[in-house]
Amino acid sequence: MTPSPTVADVAAEAEFQLLVAKDYQVWLCALARAIHLSHMHDGGCQAEHLASLVKYFDDTNFGNIESSIEQFQKIEKDHSAPQKTTSRNRGAGGAAC
Repeated sequence: MTPSPTVADVAAEAEFQLLVAKDYQVWLCALARAIHLSHMHDGGCQAEHLASLVKYFDDTNFGNIESSIEQFQKIEKDHSAPQKTTSRNRGAGGAAC
């Protein structure tokens, strides 16, 4: 059994994954701008090549966002605190609801 990750471990991994996602977004925005500029200045001669790069990134799962989401869902499932069942007598002084 693997040890439970600490809050600091999970936070560090979340920060890393957000930075990866941000870099992925920067790349895609830059490619979109380049495709747009190609259409404006050279009749779209380079657009097909740039679009093939976007397709390559998509095919190779550049950014790996889905995998990161699954990883955090697994951590939550495997290491979440046990939950008490709902009680009728919850609240201040145990007054009945």
